[in-house]
Amino acid sequence: MSLIQYQSMRISVMEFWSKVMKMSEIKFKINLCGAVFKLLFLLIVGLFTSSHAYALACKNASDGSAFLTDNIITATVPQTLPNGTVIWRSENRTMTVKCWKDQGWNGPTEAAAENVYTYPNPGYYFQSGYGITVGIVANGQTIDINNYRTQVPGVIVPYCDQSSDWCRDNASVTFTWNYYVYISKVGDLIGDHYGGSDYLPVFQIDGVGGLNTTPNSNFRYNITGMNNIKFINCNAMVSVTPNNIDFGTIVAPTNVQVGQLAKSNAFKATVTKDCNSPFKLTAVYSSPATKVGTDTLDMGNGLGVKVKNMITNSYVQYGDINSFADLTVDNSVDIPYLAELSWIRGFANVGVFNSSITITVFYN
Repeated sequence: MSLIQYQSMRISVMEFWSKVMKMSEIKFKINLCGAVFKLLFLLIVGLFTSSHAYALACKNASDGSAFLTDNIITATVPQTLPNGTVIWRSENRTMTVKCWKDQGWNGPTEAAAENVYTYPNPGYYFQSGYGITVGIVANGQTIDINNYRTQVPGVIVPYCDQSSDWCRDNASVTFTWNYYVYISKVGDLIGDHYGGSDYLPVFQIDGVGGLNTTPNSNFRYNITGMNNIKFINCNAMVSVTPNNIDFGTIVAPTNVQVGQLAKSNAFKATVTKDCNSPFKLTAVYSSPATKVGTDTLDMGNGLGVKVKNMITNSYVQYGDINSFADLTVDNSVDIPYLAELSWIRGFANVGVFNSSITITVFYN
């Protein structure tokens, strides 16, 4: 997965104009604009363990699992990408973590209450010097792969001097863990690919005493396929047409039905590359507008906007990874979209409304 650099260029995806009429005429503007097309690339993070065992166990509370591994199949990074550009990122993930004292029976020190920490790169598998780095965003905190550890705010595992099973069932703490992992370019790309370890443990959730080395005792996130991160001389260009979408005049029905389509308009994104290297693109869509679910922008006047990718026949999911373009065969492709304006409430409000969509594009 590599990144097409668009130099933080803002491209107007669409400017929606419409008029809603209810008793009197309403001008309704949805200024859905601003696709930041960056050519992002893919990178991975690693996690290791230390040589000492400590008294805290932490696992996925839903299924008791102690690890999750993502695999990088392919990743292509342009040499011209600006430093600081994200070249790959994982999906957004949410899990409930359960932590407890697993050696509390072994004396007051092991039984003592303690904070929970995120330990990046345990074992130091990650190798710098190739022009990329790895980061973790967990519950809003950004953690660099080179950090020693970062405390999970507000989480304390209580004192327990019983067996591990007893502490797990009777004296554990649970908390929600929202996270994703990203890789970014930080310097000159050395060679034609990342030459460090192909396997990278990225982080482990553990206690104040360091990393628990008991197998499968603490949740860790891993990446494989780091060596599939390739460095290339290539550029990709993205354009969106039309930049302005006019929904025209919309008359609110006497009895507004939630889910009823008010208007739809088509637009497209065109992606062109100047090399023969095969790759796919994914995208993350974001907007300052209030979301209804994961695919609808609330315009605040009774109407909502959904955007459908007509190739995948699926609606854009905001804040998560979406398929975008396939450049494995062709050097230029069009991605058709349909913007749908629908009633999401049983009433219409008079007024002018606007919002924007930002699209960040990643190489795969």
